[in-house]
Amino acid sequence: MKPFSSFLILILFSTFLCCQETSPEFDPVYAQKLRLKLANIGAVYDLEGLSAAVFVPGQGIWVGTWGKGNATDQVTPDMRFGIASNSKAVIAALMLKLQEEGLIDLDDPLHEYLPVYQNIHPNITIRQLLTHTSGLFDFLNDWTTETSNAYASNPDSVWTFEDLIRTIGPPHELPGKRYRYSNTNFLLAGMIAEAVTNLSIREVLQTRIFGPLNLDMIYPVGANVFSAPYSNVFSGTTPILEPGHEDTFLSFTATAGAIWSTAYDMVRWYDALFGRDWLSPESQFELRDNDGYNPYGLGIRLANRYGTSYYHHGGVWGFRSYMIHDTRAGISVCLLSNKFGFPVSAAARSFFRRC
Repeated sequence: MKPFSSFLILILFSTFLCCQETSPEFDPVYAQKLRLKLANIGAVYDLEGLSAAVFVPGQGIWVGTWGKGNATDQVTPDMRFGIASNSKAVIAALMLKLQEEGLIDLDDPLHEYLPVYQNIHPNITIRQLLTHTSGLFDFLNDWTTETSNAYASNPDSVWTFEDLIRTIGPPHELPGKRYRYSNTNFLLAGMIAEAVTNLSIREVLQTRIFGPLNLDMIYPVGANVFSAPYSNVFSGTTPILEPGHEDTFLSFTATAGAIWSTAYDMVRWYDALFGRDWLSPESQFELRDNDGYNPYGLGIRLANRYGTSYYHHGGVWGFRSYMIHDTRAGISVCLLSNKFGFPVSAAARSFFRRC
């Protein structure tokens, strides 16, 4: 890197990076490397705002922020971002918890819990939902012109599970044939969670995950994401969320991607998810089980790179998120971005390599 570029990054670092919430035991030399790396990512990729966290066993958590959280304020560690598809690991873990309670079995078919819906095979199993082997139409990535028009027509409308189900087209293939990513799978998982608990999905998540683990995560609608510090999402350099007029944006991804969180709570969540206490040994086995052919487990992906095996997942819905968990070292990394349209997976992986 040219000397001027290095100087510029250090200037940006001192201007935008702020508000650290780092564990006292965290290695200060390591923390400084992470701060510089985060500043480098923000400046080189021309982003608006970033929130990052790293959990290291024996050291605790490092948290770093960079750039703007809205039109006037810098990102702070307590600002929640939309985590988009990183919600899927939360929903998959919820299903494992409900199985531990005896309310479901992952190998049960949908028709035991839900009515029969058009274009949804009633014999699809819950496990096939969580591993994306259902063959279903993807209500987000395959959405139709009619869906797009309905979405855009009223930003204040709340999309319910039933509304979203009606947007689903014919399946791509029969259940169990092969892996094919579909957000519809996790929409149905959320519906099952409501059916077996007689609670709203917001209440189920609060009572089974957010509350017991003391996580400041939130599931809209029914909970106000704007009532606490939050990051806006930027299109170019313009913040585009308008609190009070964003129910469509907040509700449309439902249990496939509507959860909001801080980076700090995301690495705490992964520490619980991959720990040995929160989930039973049987659930841990199911979470981590992978036959080597399907790169997707239960709401998470598995990769072998950089000399280690790690679980990971990205998220895209206005915001961008990326999570990585190193199975060997127990390290978890979270990177959240508020710039619409910019993928952060490569940046997060470079951050992970630094770790």
